[in-house]
Amino acid sequence: MNGQIKELDPSDVYRIEPLTVDQPPRALEEKSQQLIIRSATLSNYFVPEVQKEVQGLVKSMNGYYSNLIEGHQTRPEDIERALRRDFSAQPKQKDLQVLHLAHLKTQTAIEELLARDPSTPICQPDFLKWIHRVLYEDLPDSLRVQIDTKGKEYVVRPGEFRDHQVVVGNHLGPPWESLDAFFKRFAAYEGFISCTPTGVINAMAAHHRLAWLHPFPDGNGRVARLFTHAWLLKAGIQGLKMWTLSRGLARSRDQYYARLVAADSARSGDYDGRGARSLKGLVEFCEFMIETAIDQVEFMQGLLAPATFIERAYAYCRVQEEMRKLPAGAGAIYRDALFKGKLTRGEVTLLSGRSRRSAQDITKAFLQQGYCMSPSPKGELFPTFPPSACSALFPELYPAGGPITVRKPEQTVR
Repeated sequence: MNGQIKELDPSDVYRIEPLTVDQPPRALEEKSQQLIIRSATLSNYFVPEVQKEVQGLVKSMNGYYSNLIEGHQTRPEDIERALRRDFSAQPKQKDLQVLHLAHLKTQTAIEELLARDPSTPICQPDFLKWIHRVLYEDLPDSLRVQIDTKGKEYVVRPGEFRDHQVVVGNHLGPPWESLDAFFKRFAAYEGFISCTPTGVINAMAAHHRLAWLHPFPDGNGRVARLFTHAWLLKAGIQGLKMWTLSRGLARSRDQYYARLVAADSARSGDYDGRGARSLKGLVEFCEFMIETAIDQVEFMQGLLAPATFIERAYAYCRVQEEMRKLPAGAGAIYRDALFKGKLTRGEVTLLSGRSRRSAQDITKAFLQQGYCMSPSPKGELFPTFPPSACSALFPELYPAGGPITVRKPEQTVR
């Protein structure tokens, strides 16, 4: 929105209109359908055990990039340490570690809730407040204090809407007293959640309108991105956990913010929709978001193409064998583990073609270095991705500076 900031009357709920893109351009519908189809292909790339490991990595990256969009960059090695509950002695760095874990915890909570009860209404204030509460309840005071444009400090209370006026750039958020009225209208989005092109388009429209409302003193961007994940998950978009929209938004951060601002704009003339906000700006925002999502799905399709991915893992292990960091024959065993999703210890011996002692050496190396995990001393071996190998196994997924992996993302910060 350009020019003079205009006060909003608390009763002017119509100013959030248009809520949806009622008649989306054909090209936008086609892109949305393309996103649904391409995402679904990722759901069949691996056996369930391996797919679950990939999803854990993607979840960690979602948290990293969502925080990066907000200007919080956590070093990969510090994230790896945080996942082991090994926090930095530096207060600021520790805060960023805790922030990353909070995002993982919140996304996991959303996914578990919708798995238990897919009918959970997600466009109601209670759900959005719940997301905010889970995200903020473990954060230190240093990450909760906000300062308004007049220099007054506010402490962010987890799960509570703001109780003061906010200005974001040139956007004056709706008066805090009117938020309840606005959210009664926002709740109508629940009827537009579906695994259809229209449903995907309106997921992005809802993302903007939630950001426009700016209901919380802080964390609105993160909540909006988590809300969009919840929408697409509830809609049944297959393969959703195998890619992350936040990576694309972080890589196009300036454009993301510019599109948000453009969609804030007031209606411009009789050919710009019938609501108070610009329909053109909203359509362009949805188009940007969907194109960004498609780009990330295509990136993951190339990165995770099963044949090339598994051969890449095998080649990496062969190099480790030559460097004597893995026992001879380990690469072939790891490749089979990725194909099958799990191996018994007896299968390791048979596949290795070596003595039982040599097979035990491979198993021991896998467990110690993080290539596999096992639920018990004699249990099956399930393939995992060692932190030292992630940059080689998943090139370009990770930011410069080293790998990020995820172990036990369900752990919370206490």
